[in-house]
Amino acid sequence: MKVVSLRGFVWPWAAQHLLATTHQVISNVMRVPIGIGVHTGNVFIGTTIAGEAGVQAIHFLGDNVNIAARLAEAARPNEALISEAACSAACWKIADLERRELQLKGKACPTIAWVLD
Repeated sequence: MKVVSLRGFVWPWAAQHLLATTHQVISNVMRVPIGIGVHTGNVFIGTTIAGEAGVQAIHFLGDNVNIAARLAEAARPNEALISEAACSAACWKIADLERRELQLKGKACPTIAWVLD
């Protein structure tokens, strides 16, 4: 699973665009059952270099990355779950979106997410 986290104002739009593009590109063939999780916050980024070829891997760590990953796991095929924090950071209008209260693994309190499909 690839988790990307930068500034919150970009990712709700990017998730919506990714879903639309995925539907458009493969609609005549089949649907790829992807789920997207979007969250915002501080993360730790590190790199490792391994082997003689110097293959580099980038690692994203921290609670906020885990929340995005858990949202992606909870998303149904072909939908994105956007955390309340990401919607707030993006000043995104959520009035018309479905609201879900999720119990994410490792979290004591429910997480509020909004659904894009």
